[in-house]
Amino acid sequence: DVASQFNVQRAWNDIAYLTHPDLEGRPPGPGGGFLAAGYIAQQFEQLDLTPLPRGGYFQSYTINRPIVSNFPTLQVVGQETALQFGSDFSFDPGWAFQGEFETEGELVIVANYSRRFSVDSPTESVLLLLESTASPPGQGYFSEVRHAGALRLVPDEEVSVGHQPPPSIDISFFSDRHNYASFFISESAARQMLASAGFDLDELVQRLETGEQIEVYTGLQIRLQAQNAYEEVTGVNVIGYFPAADITTQGDRIMVVAEYTGPYPQDDMFFPGADENASAVATMLEVARMWREQGFDPKRTVVFVALDASGGRHFVNNPNLPTSSGDTWTVLTLDGLAAGGDRLSIQEQGFGLAHTFEDSARRFGVRTEQMEDWRFFFVNYGATYSRQHDGYSGLAVSRLGDELSGTSEDTLDRLEPQLLWEAGQAISHYLMFLANR
Repeated sequence: DVASQFNVQRAWNDIAYLTHPDLEGRPPGPGGGFLAAGYIAQQFEQLDLTPLPRGGYFQSYTINRPIVSNFPTLQVVGQETALQFGSDFSFDPGWAFQGEFETEGELVIVANYSRRFSVDSPTESVLLLLESTASPPGQGYFSEVRHAGALRLVPDEEVSVGHQPPPSIDISFFSDRHNYASFFISESAARQMLASAGFDLDELVQRLETGEQIEVYTGLQIRLQAQNAYEEVTGVNVIGYFPAADITTQGDRIMVVAEYTGPYPQDDMFFPGADENASAVATMLEVARMWREQGFDPKRTVVFVALDASGGRHFVNNPNLPTSSGDTWTVLTLDGLAAGGDRLSIQEQGFGLAHTFEDSARRFGVRTEQMEDWRFFFVNYGATYSRQHDGYSGLAVSRLGDELSGTSEDTLDRLEPQLLWEAGQAISHYLMFLANR
């Protein structure tokens, strides 16, 4: 069985290179990001993967690199202790903002919002959004409070550990740069903050779940300071593929994706990204090596993509491959596979993909569990709706419970070869099934 030949040592060597200190965590642009992209392209070339018709294995585009001179502060006026950035609140990875903000105003709790909401003092309010999956209000929805700021309630584990920067963005999508700040706030921090004013978070969430529109003025005065700017850098997706052996199925494509870049170094500290996400890139590379060595020729086109910042959405809009309106893309997103829990966590956008992956995992004695949510790059998440790009479906595979992912301690020596081996076998078998079904 080809899938059982997954070579952990070779994948380990990939991770070792990608986490070398010289790469400084592989931030986008010249330096570590370009070095990592060159390494991945070299592996594709050695495997004789088919390059893009233009640009070889590289798909270049312009992104905006975030520059943070001072990290944000958040405090309830009158309380001595401020919330801690990195543990109580963090940047919202889906909300890139630009400018310098210093807001002091009333905290307004909002849920199930609509155009009927109207904030009495819009420019002096900070919104607490109870829906963790809702986008911050944009123009047309609270457009009058766009300068105030927003806090999105999320589980404690979703607040970034350490000083994670705001997201890099694709400059071609100007709407992605907003002129007010939005942050994640942990449930624990929000609970304590609201309790000081006599509000029960659990009661508010229960009201949310009934569909009630909530607009509560808490009387709490919030002081929020943030400043953020961007500079243009070149982003690079690295792309190679196995062309379809069966010409009748060449428009039915499988795409394997893993992000290869990471945060920019902060305060002389960089983020090696061994698990998040060098482990996924290495798994992708080793699957391609196995297929080539074993002579596996997929009936369908299988595209391997190492994504830079905002690279997924750029690919959707500029695939750089011969495509037609009837083409389909089944995406497998890999993320953090060599540390954390003993189960592979999965989430699908589509139908039947999770069940198929579970079958593959069982063949190798690998247990799975469902993730609550995953933000797929081929879905546009709006304030009141989300739209999936036509022809796309997908499955995300990761491991939960890794508290060191995304920190300066995410190093090679803490990864577990057994977890990487289990993931590699299940993923390879699943992809082979999709490619030849």
